[in-house]
Amino acid sequence: GNAILDDEGNPVKMTTNENGEIKFAIKPGIYQYRELKAPEGYILNATMYSFIVESDGTVVFKDDTEGIIYNNKKKQDNNNITNNTTGGNTTNNTTTSTNSAEKEDNKKKTEKRKIVQLTDEYIKNLESYLNSQDKGVRLNAAKEVYARLEEDDTRHDDKALTALVNKMLQDPSEEIRVIALSALDGRIVTGDDYTVNVLKNMQQNNNGYGQDAVDASNILLKMSGKQVEKEFEVKDTPKKKEEPKESKKV
Repeated sequence: GNAILDDEGNPVKMTTNENGEIKFAIKPGIYQYRELKAPEGYILNATMYSFIVESDGTVVFKDDTEGIIYNNKKKQDNNNITNNTTGGNTTNNTTTSTNSAEKEDNKKKTEKRKIVQLTDEYIKNLESYLNSQDKGVRLNAAKEVYARLEEDDTRHDDKALTALVNKMLQDPSEEIRVIALSALDGRIVTGDDYTVNVLKNMQQNNNGYGQDAVDASNILLKMSGKQVEKEFEVKDTPKKKEEPKESKKV
């Protein structure tokens, strides 16, 4: 092909502008070109391309390149497929990807907390305290059971803690029964078939349980409704702008 030479007879080296274009005036003929330096972050494309300038000024690029040089991106990660096109008449950047930041947002955020381990010895001690004749001792144990349920939401179906809640429901002290009812009402414990029978017994004996019978009815109604997981769209709430405070001299 015909060479584009400078005044000293050397092949011309040109740099694309901000739009990825090179503009120059040349005579009709066949010409060749290739990339000498790739854009930052991309691999050099050393392929030699050619084009023809017709007598009427029409430019025909061979290999269907349309005058565009394609580069592969360096250190391409698995989540992005990126091509950069430079040279000729245009520069195009095409990216099809799944944003890694969005993936991070979709991951469940976790944190480490200290909780009490439910060892066999600990459960036996709680049961022993709930069997005490001293109301104060039983009340402390009931509060412990509630705390163990509240600190870890994966324990709502724990059989040992559920059995202790059932024992608390049948305690002669209303204060202890209220703690058990509160745990069931707040869904921090699911309860089992035995729980349902105890609650039904409380519901049917209004004279003996009073307000507890009403609470038992409400809990039975809630327990009859099955809970399922469903995804909902979470809308970001705009942050309120803080108004500047005036400073006063005293």
